[in-house]
Amino acid sequence: MILYNSIITIALFAILLNLLNNFRLLKPISKRGKSHTKPPLVSVLVPARNESENIEKCINSLVNQDYPNFELIVLDDNSEDDTLIKLQKLKERYPQVNVYLGENLPEGWTGKNFACHTLSQYAKGEWYLFTDSDTVHRKDSISSSVYSAIREKAKLLSIMPEIVIKTLPERLFIPIIHFALLSFFPLRIINTFRYPKAVIALGPFMLINAKFYRMIGGHENIKNKIVDDMRLAYEVKKHGGKTVFLDGKDKVTVRFYKDFKSFWNGFSKNSFGAFENYPLILLPFLLSIICLYIIPYLLFFYCLAHFHLALFPFSQILLITLHRFFLSVRFKINPWLIFLHPLSLLLWILIVLNSVRLTLLNINVPWKERSYSPRKAQ
Repeated sequence: MILYNSIITIALFAILLNLLNNFRLLKPISKRGKSHTKPPLVSVLVPARNESENIEKCINSLVNQDYPNFELIVLDDNSEDDTLIKLQKLKERYPQVNVYLGENLPEGWTGKNFACHTLSQYAKGEWYLFTDSDTVHRKDSISSSVYSAIREKAKLLSIMPEIVIKTLPERLFIPIIHFALLSFFPLRIINTFRYPKAVIALGPFMLINAKFYRMIGGHENIKNKIVDDMRLAYEVKKHGGKTVFLDGKDKVTVRFYKDFKSFWNGFSKNSFGAFENYPLILLPFLLSIICLYIIPYLLFFYCLAHFHLALFPFSQILLITLHRFFLSVRFKINPWLIFLHPLSLLLWILIVLNSVRLTLLNINVPWKERSYSPRKAQ
């Protein structure tokens, strides 16, 4: 028991050190430096399906960018609400906004991949910025990201945006996103090593060199992949390109899902896919999470119930609390949400297990009024 607790405590301490080092390495996107005499044309590409609530804020933030050379292209992906009507009104207000209608989804494609592929067919830029319609951009998000990509000699740049947290489901799930992305893998390997599986990328903001995008086959090469952002980054590294993941919380905000059902369905469709749908990759990771972040709480409360404060459980809970506290400070998350951490992890484990169930039983997942088969999207 002493050996087990020693290993867990050392592992938690090492993960905490890795997190702090990742904070140091997570550079902000910045436009400091010499301005380009001829800035490259950037095609800002926005897929929109049933985004009536978000589309106006997104487009308003994009048309007011300070970057001098970009085109804005929006695709209405067969929306069933009034997204298209709002886009047409935005087009009247901003003639520079190009609005296109999406075609019916072909067999073998996921909806977002086909929408992004379609958008790329209209784009003329040297860089493509794929950004979701639930994002809101500061006026220098394009200029900062383009300068940073050129500075880093990257073929693909993605960012950690500011993620809006308002509802209880958001308070439960959003901190786990920061926790998962920045805790377990050294960011130096992500941003410098060419190993293709060492990638982090988030779909709300993906800036990619257009020539390189076409060379690797673009979204057509990943047409059936549900985890499209990580897979596109994987393809970039696989073909010799550099990917970088930077801190963009001061440039872009995004609101992922607002209610429990959206979180459950949204993450159920892709959680197992993030582990390449291989149980032998997922199960050791789940076991590690339980040993590192669930059992310490059980031991701690067991000791409290018996009026005994054991050194190891106390030390482990302290390390976990520090871990979440540093994340809260860095990403401006309410520190009181630290106390929800074990519940958040338990819910996430249930979602992952549901994703496994859906995949192995080949049960379709509803998303955006479409239905996806996780097994076919391996």
